[in-house]
Amino acid sequence: MNPETSHQQKPHQRILSKPFLIASGVFILSLLWFWFWRPYGYYGGDSEFLDRQVNNGLWFRKREVLAVAAMQLSRQIFTLQFDWPVSWSISMVSCLAGSVSVTLAWLLCRNEDRGALRFILILTSGYMLLYHGSVESYALPTAALMFWIYAIHQVDRGRWHTSVLPFSFALMAWCHLMALFLFPSLLVSAWVYRERVLGKDLKHWILAGLATFGIYIFTVTLRFGSGQGVALGDLFFKSDRIETQEVGTFLSFEHLRIKSYFLWLGTHVTVVFALAALWNERTNRVVLQIGGMVIAALIFLIFFHPDCGYKDWDLFLLPSLPAAVLGSRWVVQSKWRHLFATIWILAFLTLWFPRIPVWARLSERGLAKVEITNHPMDRQVRFDGRYLVRNQVFYTQGGEHKLEVRKRGYKTYYKHFEVSPGDSIQVEVPIVNEEVPMSEEIRKILEEIEEEKRDEGQ
Repeated sequence: MNPETSHQQKPHQRILSKPFLIASGVFILSLLWFWFWRPYGYYGGDSEFLDRQVNNGLWFRKREVLAVAAMQLSRQIFTLQFDWPVSWSISMVSCLAGSVSVTLAWLLCRNEDRGALRFILILTSGYMLLYHGSVESYALPTAALMFWIYAIHQVDRGRWHTSVLPFSFALMAWCHLMALFLFPSLLVSAWVYRERVLGKDLKHWILAGLATFGIYIFTVTLRFGSGQGVALGDLFFKSDRIETQEVGTFLSFEHLRIKSYFLWLGTHVTVVFALAALWNERTNRVVLQIGGMVIAALIFLIFFHPDCGYKDWDLFLLPSLPAAVLGSRWVVQSKWRHLFATIWILAFLTLWFPRIPVWARLSERGLAKVEITNHPMDRQVRFDGRYLVRNQVFYTQGGEHKLEVRKRGYKTYYKHFEVSPGDSIQVEVPIVNEEVPMSEEIRKILEEIEEEKRDEGQ
């Protein structure tokens, strides 16, 4: 089918067209792939913190407005309606984001020479680690970045309006404020298409700028969301953080070591090919724009502070996607493309195999049904120190777990149990009214608080 005439087809013809059916197949297969390799559980740090916040009903965080909102929307659908664990609901957002990215990558490569090889190379870079059910909020903005890169190609071919570029930037920024560090690459686009931008497209670019500035209104003026926005202080290494994080001072040996690890994890060999493409095709408009992304993201990687040390690897995958897109362009045009492609894919496997299969824990991934036979009405029951168990029956993944029975003024008791995927078990939690030593004044205050809560409930 001729892409230039596809828009003349009727809606039902477009839906049944071969490109649409292939794109749908790519989306579904990639979703199944990512869902199969979703992580079993979370291992502390920001991951567990975000999991708790989403479970407690958080909709917005100032640094990742739409990313967390998507997680909460997924929880509202899958956890509250179908009794999924919250971890599954969060993983679904990452898996869907990955499917969108894979589909856009296929659309980008399908009509190019050696498009299949380029498609495979784009899919074998560090950013793909985010899509295997990651709890962190970087999967959705990376999918938005993939759309932005696809839009660059569409605009250059004259198929899309130039204003799609700043709106793509705004979308990524609404997903995560790390997109603001890619603003210089948007300026490159404005310069490349300056005649159109300063002409009939100017009002649309201004509107896109207002949409981006809306993040400030939403989070600062209207005070929606928790946490902090962009903290420019994170660009430098502060002495108070050095005492708690083994990352060293700026350009110290420790700093260079951790940033080298981030660079390898995100770009392995792709950054070399990306810089080669930028040098060889520096007059190409598409290469200039994506090259601007690579350089801006590398500057971000060098200067931004990793608050959580090596655990912050996912934040520093920002250069990975544009480097993969640009580097694959150079590799498929090289006479040594088979050798370079082999090195590229093998390098990626050194990143994928030690992580994704280990995180997945396939043997323990199914759900088990747990029934609390004596679920108390006058105290809280928490599961694994994280989730409030409101119903008598709940579902959990296989493995060892813990129930906590809490009541103000009384000692907390625990019930440990172990289940396998597919089990259906009954447990009885300990209910003991053993008071915690405290003054009568404190106990009276706690009792008044409980009475107020009961009155509000009635």
